[in-house]
Amino acid sequence: MRIDTIYRYMLLMLLVVASTETLSADSWLDKVKSGYKEVENKITTEFSLDDKTEELALAKPLPLDVPANWHYSYFNEPIFNSQMVILEDGVQHRKTIVLVHGLGELGMKDWFNLIPKLAEQYHVIAVDLPGFGLSGVPQGRYTPTNYAKVLNAVLNQYVDSPITLVGHSMGGAISLRFASMYPNSVDKLVLIDVAGVLEKTAFVKHISELPIDESLVPNMLKKTIAQVNDFGSSLVELGTLHDPASDFLHGNDVTWNALLSNSPNINAALSLVEEDFNSAVRNLTVDTSIIWGAKDTVAPIRTAKVLSANIESARLVIIENASHVPMKSHPQEFMVELQHALASKTVKESIVEKGKTDKSQGDLVCDNKANMTYSGNFDAIILNQCTNIKLKEVTATSLEANDSLVEVENLLLVSHRIALKADESVIRITNGVIKGDKAISLSGSRLDLAGVEIIGGEYTIYSDKHSQVVFSICKSESQQFSGLLHGVYELTETTLDELLYSSK
Repeated sequence: MRIDTIYRYMLLMLLVVASTETLSADSWLDKVKSGYKEVENKITTEFSLDDKTEELALAKPLPLDVPANWHYSYFNEPIFNSQMVILEDGVQHRKTIVLVHGLGELGMKDWFNLIPKLAEQYHVIAVDLPGFGLSGVPQGRYTPTNYAKVLNAVLNQYVDSPITLVGHSMGGAISLRFASMYPNSVDKLVLIDVAGVLEKTAFVKHISELPIDESLVPNMLKKTIAQVNDFGSSLVELGTLHDPASDFLHGNDVTWNALLSNSPNINAALSLVEEDFNSAVRNLTVDTSIIWGAKDTVAPIRTAKVLSANIESARLVIIENASHVPMKSHPQEFMVELQHALASKTVKESIVEKGKTDKSQGDLVCDNKANMTYSGNFDAIILNQCTNIKLKEVTATSLEANDSLVEVENLLLVSHRIALKADESVIRITNGVIKGDKAISLSGSRLDLAGVEIIGGEYTIYSDKHSQVVFSICKSESQQFSGLLHGVYELTETTLDELLYSSK
């Protein structure tokens, strides 16, 4: 097996383990090794196929030791043809709230500490999705789209009015997809530490980074950590871009079912990172609240910021010191924020383009520096051999990076010429607008863009030397191509516009 393929599956096992359990360092590593070995064995070992499939993937027995007011039932869902388990409480109430869990064997149990409080005001429905918890484990692809269809079947049976939909992690991605597919069925949407919205390369890069709190790291080490994380990111980009084994797996239903029929976590994780949410995010009109743990090492807080900036009606709340499962680690604080989200109408805060009305600070020139942060309104920004540079809330006429490592958040570049120029540099941009006659010019560089709009007169991006661009929830506008961008593109002596136009 190719080393980049192995590396990718190792990272996906990190996703599965990190999403579902809190372990000591040693047991965490053992779990990753064990899970990775399982995946490798399945991919490299001969397997036989049985054409016979069960008519119905049977669910497990219902639990007996539950509160008297909790009502369990089986539901025969039509998408995977399996039995799933539904929990209800507060059935006397008119308004319904539906809870959708993330990865892990616990399924709906992630919500158990919240259900009694919610049932005081709501008809609460919690589900074990097919493959998880007490539900059956059917064959098929556990994609957010398929799960959204499952939820729709459940609601048609159990509910007769629009619901409040609450989803965590993978369940947040499913809830986002459901709200975009069935907007009239959702009155309010609450997304919690959503996994998988970023393009798969950007998402997997995040979970491969060293989980270090920079506030606790000596300044002299920050540059080294940034360089190590960048090296890891380059390996992930290589593995996800050139992975024929993964392409074959995703293109062959028989192989998919044979390898993953008994691995629902891996099935769901692989399906999740392949789904494109760009259109769902940008066209969503449902009243939306986003709750996130500030120290989430599974779903990057970058995702929360992209969702907040690009969903028409969205409110973002960040719970300090919470990680990926805030309803368990910070239950009281989480419940306060959830109840606020449920009770109030989301009002979109006006996005003030920072620095637009401020006086320009002139040119910003950084030569051979590290660990610097800049904000404000500038004419030109020029970075030469600078590492771990952060630009936050920045407006400028142009940005030029030479042999530099840069992270940007909330960027506005407007130029009559080249707005962004990168030579042998790595730049990550979260939310922004880049507008120019020749919007972006690259040479041997890597861009990671999320929530970014690129507007080009002559072209949006050109590279004279092999460069790579990762797009997550982005959009592009030029004479040759206008549309949404979500994927990874390699450019050598060509423009992105020509590449997109030729592939139409």
